[in-house]
Amino acid sequence: TIVPLLMVAMSWIPAPSPARAGQTPDAPEKTGPVKTDVKEEVTVLLAEVQLLVTDRKGNPITDLKPSEIEVRERGKPRRVAYLEPFATKNLIARVLPEATPVESADEQAGPAPEPVEEVAIPAPPPQRWIVLLFDGFNSRIQDRPAWVKAARDWVAQEMRDDDKVSVALLDRDSVRVIVPFTSDRQLLDATLSSASFLTGFPTQDYIEEVKKALNDLETCLNAYDPYTCSSSALQSYIFEWRTRTNRTLASLARFSSALGAIPGRKAIFYMSSGVLVDPGEMAVQTILGRFGTDVIDVRDLRFRLQDRLLPELQEMTRIASGADVSFFTFDTRPAHIADASFDVEQRVQLHERRMADPFTEVFQASRGSLDTVAIQTGGRAFHGTRVAENLRRAITAMDGLYTLGFYRDPTLRGMPKIKVRVARRGVVVTFPDRYDPRRRKPRQLPMQLAVARPRALERKLLLPVVIQVPLTGFRFDRGELLMKDDDPEHATTNVAVYAEAISPAGERVASAFELVELKIRKEELATLGTRRFGHAIGLAVGPGAYRLRARVSDADFRAVADRAIDVTVLPDGSVRPGIQEIGQNQDPEQDRRPGDKAATPAGSP
Repeated sequence: TIVPLLMVAMSWIPAPSPARAGQTPDAPEKTGPVKTDVKEEVTVLLAEVQLLVTDRKGNPITDLKPSEIEVRERGKPRRVAYLEPFATKNLIARVLPEATPVESADEQAGPAPEPVEEVAIPAPPPQRWIVLLFDGFNSRIQDRPAWVKAARDWVAQEMRDDDKVSVALLDRDSVRVIVPFTSDRQLLDATLSSASFLTGFPTQDYIEEVKKALNDLETCLNAYDPYTCSSSALQSYIFEWRTRTNRTLASLARFSSALGAIPGRKAIFYMSSGVLVDPGEMAVQTILGRFGTDVIDVRDLRFRLQDRLLPELQEMTRIASGADVSFFTFDTRPAHIADASFDVEQRVQLHERRMADPFTEVFQASRGSLDTVAIQTGGRAFHGTRVAENLRRAITAMDGLYTLGFYRDPTLRGMPKIKVRVARRGVVVTFPDRYDPRRRKPRQLPMQLAVARPRALERKLLLPVVIQVPLTGFRFDRGELLMKDDDPEHATTNVAVYAEAISPAGERVASAFELVELKIRKEELATLGTRRFGHAIGLAVGPGAYRLRARVSDADFRAVADRAIDVTVLPDGSVRPGIQEIGQNQDPEQDRRPGDKAATPAGSP
């Protein structure tokens, strides 16, 4: 966040001169300010990072104070601007500006006027939004049953009544939501008990792929030019590793951006074997494992096969951090699979090749990608086969998330290193090792917000919240982002919509989250400035007064719309603007105005 420049014009005023003829000493000479071009500019840059603070047992530290925080940027101390705990992130306590009129129940009377006075409503209590994300695209088949069992045990034993939990699956093309956010333990248990959503995905084992690549390089042992032969033999592996990494990072970025529509902190508990951010380096290590440095020029080989996806990884973590999404990653592969010494012949070959070990390199690289995603988004990485214990510790630690703001040096370039210390004994702090100054706040879009007439449910009313936002600033995928073009005539984007109803007492009565795929013809992309996105999302509420809040975010978290209005839902299903009291024994017929219609029962025409 860039604070506007403070510009101060420096004026020079001459000292009083001695009295001239005809002037009294008490009458000073009148002089005006001298015009000058001298200006002083002060630039203040505010940086923001996520950090996780727990004790040594993994329990969250929730009472941290800004005075206990020390931030250093490239070794120099920086002043802390604020420390926002998980419990207060993005909660609202008043009506947001520019509220739109509420649709009147009287169709002939037209829109009802919006009340002028504001009603103070306390912020709702914090709520945990948890995503259990299983990677079916980058994982081994033998690791997946332990993931599902650990998640099922946590739902049955540790899940809170007010937790919002979703089950999602990462496949080849996207992150697919299996169970939307819910607090229903039975629904979650029924989904996790079968785990049918994980079947049908082939295993992905980088260790086995390196073994296969080493066998393919045997054809180059007697080649006239082993350098050229080996480089050509591994091009298919580089392409496969790059494609897999690109698809995974693009899917995670889009899913994180969608979660940005939900106010507050969200956590994704991501179970995977990781990806290869530098597939070219993995090919180099594989070639060195076969030929060694006596035959291969390492520097020239690295230059020829360089293929790093570090910018894509940085963009993904930048989007997740901006959307207030923290990743907790779990690599459940046993560490011994990185040791190729169980194969005696292969062990001798590796020692002959001056200890070039592609198995350890590929294992550490794929695990390191998960560590980077977790650390850069303020989460924590877990390793090993004790997935049930690690999952329980990770979700418990979620309450120790903080957003830290500090004043950074505007003259520094690149991604400066930072270090955060907490002046308290026995704490463990996880924070990004570098700050990304390219992280930007999303552009705020105007929103039109209204409500339609509720429909009667079994015990409540389904209140449709209608939103409209302009499509200006939304980024549409023409097929290149996820490297697919199934529909060459249309461009697509995902729009995330969130709505919640808060009572005057500050209780979150209902909430809903939907991910909508929007398609338009590619030739119409030039007219986005004149188009609007409209959607209705339902909230199950009873009669009463509510503050309705709606949020919308695009696929890249570049544009966000946020709005709130106050309404009162009467027992007969009609809606009135503003916060009004409803008598407990109120007769719906007495409150109904001429021309009002009763709520239509569900199932009626």
